[in-house]
Amino acid sequence: MSFIILYSPKHKLHKPPVYHPENPERLEAIIKKLKSKIDSLKEVTIKEPELLNEDILLLVHSKDYVKFIKEICKRKEYYWIDSDTYIVKETFNVALLTVSACINGIDLICKKSKNIVFVLMRPPGHHAGSSGAIFTNSQGFCIFNNVAIATRYALNRKFAKRVCIVDLDAHHGNGTQGIFNKSPNVLYISVHQHPSTIYPGTGYPEENGEDEGEGLKVNLPLLPYASDDLYITYVDEIIIPIIEQFKPELTLFSMGFDAHKKDPLTELMLSTNGYVLAYYKIIKEALKYSKGILLAFEGGYSQVLPIIFIKLLNVLRGVVEIDEQNLKQSNENVQSEQRKIFNEVKNLLRRYWSL
Repeated sequence: MSFIILYSPKHKLHKPPVYHPENPERLEAIIKKLKSKIDSLKEVTIKEPELLNEDILLLVHSKDYVKFIKEICKRKEYYWIDSDTYIVKETFNVALLTVSACINGIDLICKKSKNIVFVLMRPPGHHAGSSGAIFTNSQGFCIFNNVAIATRYALNRKFAKRVCIVDLDAHHGNGTQGIFNKSPNVLYISVHQHPSTIYPGTGYPEENGEDEGEGLKVNLPLLPYASDDLYITYVDEIIIPIIEQFKPELTLFSMGFDAHKKDPLTELMLSTNGYVLAYYKIIKEALKYSKGILLAFEGGYSQVLPIIFIKLLNVLRGVVEIDEQNLKQSNENVQSEQRKIFNEVKNLLRRYWSL
């Protein structure tokens, strides 16, 4: 198995005009750590992504939306789409390169089976919908939906008939779900902090898709202060059985790390060990059926980002063992309330899946 990292320093040109949590430094910390260890990472290759024509954006986004972003970049030094999401002169070019990297990754996977491709680029994408944001007036730092465009590309090229998107960012990927809400070809699974307590306020279990996509949109909310034990319960009891039944031919991750206990923007309490274990378990299961795995960088705003990423990479490479026994435990009140949610979610999903 080979590991490919798609990265370009050009991502740094998308830089906020004032302090903002979604900034170049958070990704550069990962890259610095990665490059310091690259000599020992024999199976890992870092590649510069190839910029593609902007028409790829139209796989998901409207012409008007693409034109709006492009024109803003031409006319203004910086601009706020909303109170969270900034645009600077280079944003369009950087965001297009990030989308291009995801499509490059799909091509690499389909040329050589069982590649694992990490797209370490920004801005993130899972809140951006088909015409901007879906279900909300804010875009949550996102410009174009990187994973959704790559998924649509793979489906259109007939690289896969069944695609699974796993979103382990602490925020629900409302844009991604909105794009594929009616699709029978895309299984979307999101584990996120309970929508009543965090942006964007979507991702309730009953938001499970429409028409032919009903039952294929799986939202798994966690109460604030939930830790490893409850997260892994979702993985073991729901995510892995559903992937086993769906048998995705291609699996993409919205690779967020902001459910970590040290993240300043969320209230989930995962340890590094617990978070990496969740990724590892799901990737291991998905690789039984998928040509490969693409993981595209989304959220994560703490200083432990490099530690989480390097540990995940080393666990997937098989050079570091992960401790499945010593998971961090949630407090009793959270466990009790979360168990009620587990039961409600399972009862709902049993209409569509054997759980």
